[in-house]
Amino acid sequence: PVLLFYAFSNIDFTINDFNSLMKRFDSFFILFVVGICADILFPQFGDFLTNTLLPNYKHGEQRLGIRCIQGFFPRADSVNVFALVYYIYYKYYVSYSPNWKYYFMIVITFLTLKVKDVLGLILSISLPIFKSIKMWHFVFAGIVFYFLVLLYSILLPEHYNNYMNFDSDSNTARVCLNVTSIRIAHDYIPFGVGFGQFGSPTSRDLDSPIYYEYGINKVYGLNYDSDGGKYMVDTFWPMILGETGIAGTIMFIILLYIVFRPFVKDFLIDTTNIYSLFPSLLFIAMLIISIAKPSLLGPPNSLFLWGIAGIFHSIRNKVTYIN
Repeated sequence: PVLLFYAFSNIDFTINDFNSLMKRFDSFFILFVVGICADILFPQFGDFLTNTLLPNYKHGEQRLGIRCIQGFFPRADSVNVFALVYYIYYKYYVSYSPNWKYYFMIVITFLTLKVKDVLGLILSISLPIFKSIKMWHFVFAGIVFYFLVLLYSILLPEHYNNYMNFDSDSNTARVCLNVTSIRIAHDYIPFGVGFGQFGSPTSRDLDSPIYYEYGINKVYGLNYDSDGGKYMVDTFWPMILGETGIAGTIMFIILLYIVFRPFVKDFLIDTTNIYSLFPSLLFIAMLIISIAKPSLLGPPNSLFLWGIAGIFHSIRNKVTYIN
């Protein structure tokens, strides 16, 4: 996806070119709506897709006993990135767009029951409410977040302990991956265990020996033979830290800073700036989502993020040059 950013940033784009691209993307909206509505109205819709059009289609995921909506998409996560892109486009870049379109995107995101994706969307909705972002906004947001976590720990104590208990003897896959990545970064300083060895799809497909070396292969979801390694790719930053070490993690953070700092800086000064709003909201949302999945590097999230960032980098440079 970084190469996609490089390629697009070196193409001579204008804001009209971007609008033309998004109009083509908008042509898929009706298909998106049909798939979502069919999945809501017909619980057996997923079975139909599996048996006919999409044999690799995975469905039936539930959260708190409620079925996650995913339409034609193989995962509910993919629904959310399309919904987020549609929401930002309809809300801030199409003056004639009917309100129901972006409200529909909000409802769909909540129906997927993906907490991090919902938080990312909430930020995309709330940040542009302010004309500019001041320091007290961050302080206020931090206080609100603290009380939300406190409420979460009170109402769902078991779920909270599964995600927040970082004891070394934890048997929760995501916690084990986080803790083990720190151990790997220490043992394999400074470059980690190498690509395809920990927390990535390749490490799962190759049944990496690193899981056995650190004894976490016995944890449910982290063993390819017994459970298909269904949670081996359930995190992002542990993958970066484990596979590339402290040095690689620092370099990746520097890359994010170089690419997205100009957008976010301009956005915080003026949240109505159309040349920075789209990539900034996408980046902030993906940063939140990256707590649980590889939204910054894994498709389809990363393709939208880096592609749109590349387009707006080209547009921004042209506007700066003209001014």
